[in-house]
Amino acid sequence: MSGPVIKTLRMFLEPVTPAHAPKMFAGLSDERAYRFLADEPPESVDKLRAKFEILTAETSPDGKEIWLNWMLKRRGGEHYVGYVQATIIKADKVAVIAYHIFPPFWGQQLGREAVKGMLNAIAAEYRIREARAYIDTRNLASIKMVQALGFQLAATVVAPDDFRGISHEEHLYVLKIDS
Repeated sequence: MSGPVIKTLRMFLEPVTPAHAPKMFAGLSDERAYRFLADEPPESVDKLRAKFEILTAETSPDGKEIWLNWMLKRRGGEHYVGYVQATIIKADKVAVIAYHIFPPFWGQQLGREAVKGMLNAIAAEYRIREARAYIDTRNLASIKMVQALGFQLAATVVAPDDFRGISHEEHLYVLKIDS
């Protein structure tokens, strides 16, 4: 597991386990959330469980990356609202972050709260010098979110693969972290 549960004002960030699959399936199946993501909704709870099982390894097969993943659960309820993740590139002391908030919870600043909580928890433990977020240039809500956290635009790159049949660009946002 990705260490202890991280607590924020409105959520618990629970380290991913295969047991999260049935709890996350409906939210991850909402196709509205994939407009700017290369991923597709999960095909089944079993396939999602298998994916979560791989993520619990926490280390890439070559040992160069640490995979940290948390499921976001609202305090005082049973609702999961999304996930956050950090892929830590050990040699560079860089965390490449990602986040996915389920559409019914958009506009509530839960993504900002979760990413901030995650970065606060991992920065010192993994001696992170920098956090990076790659965001589709059309995803204005996500861009506003990382800017509110202090990320700065570092580059715009043509994405390495076609996205649903069209080429697209991504912004690279960077947050320098003082250790």
